[in-house]
Amino acid sequence: NVNLRTIGRSPSCMEGVSHFSGFFDRKDDFKTALEGVEVVIHLAGRAHNFGESEKAGSLLHDLVNHQGTLQFADQARKMGVKQFIFLSSAKVNGEFSQPGASFTQDDEPNPVGAYAQSKLKAELGLIRAHRGSSMDVVIIRPPLVYGSEVGGNFKSMVDWVRKGYPFPDVNAA
Repeated sequence: NVNLRTIGRSPSCMEGVSHFSGFFDRKDDFKTALEGVEVVIHLAGRAHNFGESEKAGSLLHDLVNHQGTLQFADQARKMGVKQFIFLSSAKVNGEFSQPGASFTQDDEPNPVGAYAQSKLKAELGLIRAHRGSSMDVVIIRPPLVYGSEVGGNFKSMVDWVRKGYPFPDVNAA
């Protein structure tokens, strides 16, 4: 018997799923939402700037992705959550890997920009705060996350493909 809940700024579209609203900053109290929960999959985060200055954007990335994540994980541990799965970002590794090579878990982090830096700070904070605690922390660095309302570079690439522009052959000599 699985009891599903979502926490975020917009309600879940899944029938029968309880929804709790929050911004994921240091002030949110998710104790009610975490009651009886054994596993948290933390996907929330701030990925883009929305017209604010670079400094304000950096502060908001840190508030939500770093401080908010640590606050949420701390509440989860105190509420008896056994496992906290954090979706970070491959951008923690850097903007690109060497030709023909992939990032590995042994690579030295090289985050570029406020988003990637806030994700790394969250990772390090989670490891530091919960090492040896009753809650197991798992960190996942997916290479690219996209959906029907994708933005950023992936949207630009999709737009170019729809317009019929050819892409270079990376295997050409």
